Amino acid sequence: MTAIAPHISAFLRERLPRQCGASEHTCAAYAYAFKLLFEFASARFKVTPSQLSLEQLDAPLIMGFLDSLEADRGNGISTRNARLVAIKSFMAFLEYHLPSILEQSRQIRAIPPKKTTAPLVNHLNRAEIQALLAAPDPTTRSGIRDRAMLHLCFAAGLRVSELVSLPMAGLSLHPSPIVRVSGKGRRERALRIRDRLGQACDCGGNPLSIAGIQARITACPETLSTLPDYLEWFERMVEFDRKLKAIARTPLARDST
Repeated sequence: MTAIAPHISAFLRERLPRQCGASEHTCAAYAYAFKLLFEFASARFKVTPSQLSLEQLDAPLIMGFLDSLEADRGNGISTRNARLVAIKSFMAFLEYHLPSILEQSRQIRAIPPKKTTAPLVNHLNRAEIQALLAAPDPTTRSGIRDRAMLHLCFAAGLRVSELVSLPMAGLSLHPSPIVRVSGKGRRERALRIRDRLGQACDCGGNPLSIAGIQARITACPETLSTLPDYLEWFERMVEFDRKLKAIARTPLARDST
């Protein structure tokens, strides 16, 4: 029996971050996938995770684990497929270190991902966006901060993870407001934001700092109380995107591609 502990440690600590250059988020997602897998296997074989062996991680166990994700944890198909990708990556790593598990690895890597549909993502209308932006109190330090973050999120089309991880150096207000975002898949993009939003984020020349926010409250807290004019532009872009997707779904559009 081959202990799994040293191999999973080498995979998570060496293979992913150093050899493959995987991001911190990818490493964390893979580690969590194996945490769930080891919990499932430990409960089935009634041993601790450190006592698990590679021979126990066969294709029937993996299939049972994937079914448990959907039935017991209520995970969606996309999450199930993401866990399967992590397991397959680990088995591919083992093939070059333990030739004795080649057949076991082949069976696991032959498990297909489950097909899923990509539903159309709903969007907020003008009234809903206005209510959301009006929720923070512009007379408080945290309220100005929260409203500026919401303005930036809508105007630049940021994911929540991109917004909360945005460094101070990524926001440039002069000569024109620009935000530099490092998004999913390490894709970097520079987005020009509307002048009104730049004014909302510019707190006394020190964006979103404590001193700058306090200066903004003292000077004119009402500057953030009105709805920015980018909402009308946002609505037009949403409508345009909806029309493009409708055209792409027509048989004529599919035949011409």
